[in-house]
Amino acid sequence: ERRAVPGSNISLNINEEATKRRRLFAGLTMFLSREVPRGYLELVSLAYGAKVGWDGPDSPIKETDPCITHHVVDRPALPSNHAKLPKSREFVQPQWIIDCANFMFLLPCSRYAVAKELPPHLSPWVDNDEEGYKPAYAEEIERVKNGEMIEDELVEEQGIDENTQAMEDEKSEDKRVAKNDQADSEEEEEEDDEEEEEEGEGKTKIRFVWEILHKATGYSTIVLAYVTIYFGSEVAGVDKDTFRGVFYGTLVFAALASMAAIMDKLMFNTKQEEEEEQQQQVPPKRTMGNEQEEQATEDKDDVDDKA
Repeated sequence: ERRAVPGSNISLNINEEATKRRRLFAGLTMFLSREVPRGYLELVSLAYGAKVGWDGPDSPIKETDPCITHHVVDRPALPSNHAKLPKSREFVQPQWIIDCANFMFLLPCSRYAVAKELPPHLSPWVDNDEEGYKPAYAEEIERVKNGEMIEDELVEEQGIDENTQAMEDEKSEDKRVAKNDQADSEEEEEEDDEEEEEEGEGKTKIRFVWEILHKATGYSTIVLAYVTIYFGSEVAGVDKDTFRGVFYGTLVFAALASMAAIMDKLMFNTKQEEEEEQQQQVPPKRTMGNEQEEQATEDKDDVDDKA
């Protein structure tokens, strides 16, 4: 094939191999993550017909661009923001670009997925016939070129999709069970609180009766002591009118003090019960900070599930 150089009368011979090389990545758009060596990967990708973007302010293609077909990553896990990126792209390791260029064929991306053990890197300058040995991966690539491995790859990808779906279903079931357990735990806590409140009310009533009996017994003892002293004063010849005044005055004071203590206790218990009823009727306040924290937890779970 001969092509003219624009602006001159010079024409160049372009062989079939060079044309094939230039069209290998035609229609593909590569995006290189920041940890990937950009230099030679960008050169190879452009030389074989791809468009290239990278993680940097001067990149002609942004990371979120839906035209990206292959996202090149050299780390043990997918990028943290992969869930927000378009689903149309493949995540591959850098060796995929080099192996495709060496063998002049678009190899299956499943063998070069992120965090997956890579196949052996084979040199394109080794003549296997002269060496008398053909590596197993080279034979596998030949079968892929001949279409023999396509069906196996589809079965493998289908199995991966089924496993992924099963894992997602299992995680959803675990979440549902966890929510049910949490609801049951909350119901048990509420029942325990109600039992404690009922038990506390019973103890309060018993204590109230005990206080009345205790105070009544104490005042009765005082009265009996005065009665004993009264009758003893007759023997001693003490003035009865003076003693009666003191006796009855003390008795009235004791009775009034007992009534005041009982009324104060009743009023205090009634007020405490009203405050507890008001607290139970008022729902707990949801602050903006709590809502944001709950939303952040849900988003993180969704990201972990998709990962």
